[in-house]
Amino acid sequence: MKLYIASDFSSCLDRISGLLRSVKKSRADAVVFCGNILAPGIRVQEWSAAMGDARRARRNIPTIKEEMARDKNIVFQFLQNL
Repeated sequence: MKLYIASDFSSCLDRISGLLRSVKKSRADAVVFCGNILAPGIRVQEWSAAMGDARRARRNIPTIKEEMARDKNIVFQFLQNL
């Protein structure tokens, strides 16, 4: 059995696309993902700040909404290529 093990793509679609091409070419039996597909970004910073201030994290910040839309697109592209 041929396995591919990968992790920490951090929102880099080139890495994800490269891995998927390599897996298809090699005819691997399975791929194991051990890490993140998305980069931590602004949401993690806001969450950390909110925890430090003992408040709820804000999700309506425009940059957070933009990041969420980008992340949704990355996850969609990732899943579409599996």
